[in-house]
Amino acid sequence: MKRALLTTAIVLATAGTARAEGGDVTVIVQDGKVPREAVAAVRDGVATWMASASTVIITIEDGVATIDVDGRQRRVEIGAWSDPETVRRIIVHVVDLGHVVELAPLPAEAAPVEVAAPRTIVVERQVRADAETPARASAIVSVRSGHGIEGTDPWTIGVRGELGIGRGRWRAAVGLGWTHGVVHGDGTPEEGEYDAWPVSAIGGVSIGPVDVIARATIAPLHVGGVLTASSVEAGGSAALRWRRPLVGGSALAIELGCEAWQRRVAVMIGGAPVFTTPRLEPYLAVGVAWGRR
Repeated sequence: MKRALLTTAIVLATAGTARAEGGDVTVIVQDGKVPREAVAAVRDGVATWMASASTVIITIEDGVATIDVDGRQRRVEIGAWSDPETVRRIIVHVVDLGHVVELAPLPAEAAPVEVAAPRTIVVERQVRADAETPARASAIVSVRSGHGIEGTDPWTIGVRGELGIGRGRWRAAVGLGWTHGVVHGDGTPEEGEYDAWPVSAIGGVSIGPVDVIARATIAPLHVGGVLTASSVEAGGSAALRWRRPLVGGSALAIELGCEAWQRRVAVMIGGAPVFTTPRLEPYLAVGVAWGRR
């Protein structure tokens, strides 16, 4: 509740609207670290250069500006507000989205705004949006724990790492990990445990503050205990991942998901399974991420 009230206070304190010959510019800030001077520079600069009949809504949150010009939308990653390129970058994207209408001339009586000269804006508005959003690398290291849905499945623990690259909302990565099935019936005829080394191809998309992730996995597997067996298993998983920024560009990553495997390995005694590797396993993973989503 307190967080919601704080966000509302920030929005009311920093949001503003400017009008330019029939058009509207609204800047909504949901990040308390954005200086008021920067908000004013964005609003006034856009009002100066926008097409006269356009309606512009800019929402700034978590280092991303969501720009809407007459219903055409674009998400733009922004840098530090101490860098004058940050304000200019937002204005360039607004102009590019509204390129179907001629740019308004700079009024002679208008106060100067610290943005790029008109010639620079006209050149950069021709660059495609995909080219202006560079690919970015990321890495995640996490620990996980889970339990299969069958009574003969063990608790599992493990670690894994991912290296990925993303553009816009999309991300692709490769992953490598180790999963250990905790020993069952230690010292009894039912004793069993297993180790797996999953190798994964990963794809994901960001929806608001959450990443939706899918994995395709191949895992060498070894079952130990009274009976031993080795195999290579194929599977996949789906998960939701939430991030919270920490320090130095890192973030806390919490992931809730479920793994599914094509088959399972069972230790049988008297024709009945006493220990099995999971066929379907919900899990929770917590780790640290570096790089942007």
